[in-house]
Amino acid sequence: AAPAPLHGALARVALAAGRDVLVEKPLTLDLAEAEALVAEAHRHERILMVGHVLRYHPAFRALEARAQSGALGELTELVAVRTNPVHTRTDERALWSLAPHDVSMVCALMGGAPVEVRATGHEDLLSMVLRFSTGALAHLHTSWLDRDKRRLLTVVGRRGVVVFDDAHEQHKLRSYAAPGEPSEVLAYAAIEPLFAEQSHFVACVRTRTPPLSDGAEALRVMRVLVAASE
Repeated sequence: AAPAPLHGALARVALAAGRDVLVEKPLTLDLAEAEALVAEAHRHERILMVGHVLRYHPAFRALEARAQSGALGELTELVAVRTNPVHTRTDERALWSLAPHDVSMVCALMGGAPVEVRATGHEDLLSMVLRFSTGALAHLHTSWLDRDKRRLLTVVGRRGVVVFDDAHEQHKLRSYAAPGEPSEVLAYAAIEPLFAEQSHFVACVRTRTPPLSDGAEALRVMRVLVAASE
């Protein structure tokens, strides 16, 4: 947990010393450096995990399980909005500070990386469209220039809709049979996301099991961010 420009150097030292490493997101700010880190972890047979904490949020895990069960049917549209009213980091832009959360969740729900990335705006106010091989589209809006703090993920399937509103104090997860229909509040485990993330890391260290947010996921997310930047 250090300023993003230092992640690569610190992780490289730890891996070379034979340590397993959990790195806050983004893994690095440079794709080539991240690829070298993943190769280094593989070479030393070390666990390398990136802190995509929302992959471990109990509400997202419940949403993910619901989608994987087929209850939503084929996923067709995903819409993510993540905004802050002020700049929270001086060494990374909103794209690299905020968007990794939504890219990691969307790719997890879709089971892989997009085949196309389109983006408009700039790195502090950006709209992205990700197209997946199934034809599904993910629309992501990331901004440090909005007045309100919003944390919203809407997942639309052919059989239903689920909304994950992390800014809502109580009812973060709601299900709809169809847009405009009354909602059902969905239950999920009462686990603090950061605790769940770090418990997962400890379990992976003990069992030598690749994490949910391993180096491969870190690279998948970073390649989307680089494509959006370009």
